[in-house]
Amino acid sequence: METDQLKELKNSVIGDVEQKKRLLGSRDTLASMVEQISPSSLHSRVDTDKLIHSTLIIGSLYTSIKPEASDQRYLNSVLDGVVRRLIETATVCSCQRVQEYLFRCLRNAALYYKSVSTLSITNTTGVDVDCINIDEDASLNAAVQLNTIFLSPHLPNLLKHLKSSNRQLVINTLTLLTAMSDSRQRASVISVDGLFEHLNRYIYCDVLQIQIAALKALGAICKDYAPAVTSFRQVQTKAIPSLTVFFQCKNAQLRLEACTVLVHIVKSQQSDFHRTNGPPTIQLLSTIDRPKALELIEQLIRLLDEKIEIQIPASFILANILSDATDLEDHACKSGILSKLHDIFQTCLQYEEDEYNVEGSKLSENNLRLQEGILMIVAALALHLDELRTLIVDAQLLKAIAVSLQHKAKGIRGSAAQCIRALSRSVGVLRTSLVDSGVELTLLNIISNEEEDERNKVIALMALANLVCGFSPLKQKLIQTGGVKILVKLTYSASHKVRLNTLWAIKNMVFAASTELKRFVCDQIGFTHFRKLLNDSNSEVVEQVLFVLRNLVTRELDINLVCNGFGGQDEFLEVIENKFQTNQVEILLQAAYVINNVATGSDEQKKALLWRPVICSNLQRLLTHWDERVRAAAAWTLRNLTNQIDGQPYRSRIEILTRMRSLEFDKTLAQLSQDHYSVSEPARLALDGMNT
Repeated sequence: METDQLKELKNSVIGDVEQKKRLLGSRDTLASMVEQISPSSLHSRVDTDKLIHSTLIIGSLYTSIKPEASDQRYLNSVLDGVVRRLIETATVCSCQRVQEYLFRCLRNAALYYKSVSTLSITNTTGVDVDCINIDEDASLNAAVQLNTIFLSPHLPNLLKHLKSSNRQLVINTLTLLTAMSDSRQRASVISVDGLFEHLNRYIYCDVLQIQIAALKALGAICKDYAPAVTSFRQVQTKAIPSLTVFFQCKNAQLRLEACTVLVHIVKSQQSDFHRTNGPPTIQLLSTIDRPKALELIEQLIRLLDEKIEIQIPASFILANILSDATDLEDHACKSGILSKLHDIFQTCLQYEEDEYNVEGSKLSENNLRLQEGILMIVAALALHLDELRTLIVDAQLLKAIAVSLQHKAKGIRGSAAQCIRALSRSVGVLRTSLVDSGVELTLLNIISNEEEDERNKVIALMALANLVCGFSPLKQKLIQTGGVKILVKLTYSASHKVRLNTLWAIKNMVFAASTELKRFVCDQIGFTHFRKLLNDSNSEVVEQVLFVLRNLVTRELDINLVCNGFGGQDEFLEVIENKFQTNQVEILLQAAYVINNVATGSDEQKKALLWRPVICSNLQRLLTHWDERVRAAAAWTLRNLTNQIDGQPYRSRIEILTRMRSLEFDKTLAQLSQDHYSVSEPARLALDGMNT
């Protein structure tokens, strides 16, 4: 094509989605433009002009188009080699004006490929994107294209343009960095000499667009990647105080980007100090820079008063940092966040009912995304502390959450389910507001809908598992509403995540339940299916099935119920014995606790255990296991075997104790009495029982 034709095509395509779609159908035209992107086009003015127009046209094709899976394959085929050609041409080009256009096209391509690779993993927006069916091949190709950029030996030459005097070229280069999608790419980028010096300089320059672009690039590099944070802090030793300076700026976008970087810095330090043996409560912000961290939370809350384009990312960033830090959650509530969330949510709901709400429009999609962001904040606030859960209910947010569970957008349904999951951790809230709201029926609708997103099903199952925990009145309600049958059906799911979380809910349902309820659940599942699940290909599923059985066999009558279901006591114990033939700790642990609960039964049930060589030899093995929890489970089993039952015949008790001594359990218990408390306590009790 001639220069004038390319110019005319460029003017018609840029900004016109329909023209772009038509151009995508012209393979030969696109192929000729792709050919134009070459170092050889830099040798004459005419070819250079063609190169510029071609890069502008191709660059525009990567934006504003949401292709179907088949179109993705076609687009990848037609534009194959564009990224490589752009890099090769940019590496040898000496004209900053041409470089600007090359980097604009490369930036657009990178951002497109990042969106494809990210969307193929998970949809984090509140808008249903079922129409965007990400093809697996397209996703793999996207990852390859991004690696071509960020793992390229030419990367240092590309990033040298951060020193350019051309502002737009600098902005395009900085924006390119935001397309990184994994730690390998981040590692490659931070290895480039002088990168953080450039970023630090641009962050504090006097050009607003460059400042924003630099902060976005820094945020992308530091996200979930502590080495990048460490490298930046070596350049900017006072990173946290220096970034909070932006809180005084009038520009909301600048404040937002500064907050984003700060969140990544703070969270990277949290991970360094995170306790491995406790709840994910991060009070350690006080050891970093607590006043600045609290100021960060307040700033993010203020950003929720800005225009919707700022509110959306601010809400997700706020939810991200609050989900890990109980002291920040408390401070956010004291800063008046709950009333603000309620007001924003009501505004969103009113807009949905407005006659001017055009479904599918940018404003409508933003409204949905904001709702999801608000729900994610609520879920984060409800994650740890009962007093905050009570405040959420008092702020009248539960009704909004219940409504959102039925929303047409799957992202909003999933976020609302996250809220219920977090709220249901509280017994107080569970007993009152959640029961009255009837959310369990909506959760059942979510998990029983075959068209529902798998992620939402899993979250809804987690919420249900919390709702039926303990002595919840919802257990009986689930039987009456057909909920148990729905759960049993899901144990046949092809998804191991769905099977796993379904069994988790069933495990909680049968915990401390009546024999009648247990019998009903067992009848619904069927013991043939129990056997199948015990041989599931996923070890976590097997672990949960054993946990279900553990909660079923908690007294003599219930032990008989399960044994009879498996065809008899010997058959049941043989099934459990088979689970000892593994080195997987979690399966061993649950198998041990099944035996432990059987040991609480009648004398006959105790003897059934003690006269099975496989069980006795494995108990001896588990008593010396390297994992403290396994040793404790085996010690508790012996404690229960020695425990005297009311009305127990003297002769029967002597028979049990004699058998245990013949197996030399007393010698092992004597050694364990010096172990950690979780092991030594049951060991001492068992030893006392053997000596009385």
